[in-house]
Amino acid sequence: MRFDLTREGLRIQLLDTDQRPMFELGSDQVAPYMRSLLRTIAPLLNELPNELSISGHTDSVPYAGGYRGYSNWELSNDRANASRRELISGGFDPGQLLRVSGFADRVLLPETEPTDPINRRIELVVLLPEIADAIRNPTIMGPESVSPEASIDALEASAEAQIESTQQDEPQAQDPE
Repeated sequence: MRFDLTREGLRIQLLDTDQRPMFELGSDQVAPYMRSLLRTIAPLLNELPNELSISGHTDSVPYAGGYRGYSNWELSNDRANASRRELISGGFDPGQLLRVSGFADRVLLPETEPTDPINRRIELVVLLPEIADAIRNPTIMGPESVSPEASIDALEASAEAQIESTQQDEPQAQDPE
């Protein structure tokens, strides 16, 4: 378990290892020690007034099940939700939960290989109040932010420039004489 401060709040990382996996291999079935850990943490989280975000992460090893497109995206989200259920079983107030998400292998730990088992993790973030407000109200922007209209204009200009660039790169058809 690791603790650190991020721009979102206090991050608690529950890390997987080959010696002590948090979940059954390729599954969202919570291992007994992980179940105990989450249920122990639950009442402590209730003592804080802040809301909570839970995210699941995998390593880059492709999910072996692959049933109907099931991938590390679904697995990471399912594991985050399984962790949510265990926290609630341990007494965590579900009203304090703001977000549950899965990131697959898109957010690796620094200085690790993509296949490193330590990238399989659950992150609990005790959210700063202003971050929780921004998650709940994504349309609220500060004065230094770009307006939605300006963002749309910039996207359209970028798309037009990309199209023009592509057209210029294409070989011009020679007119037979």
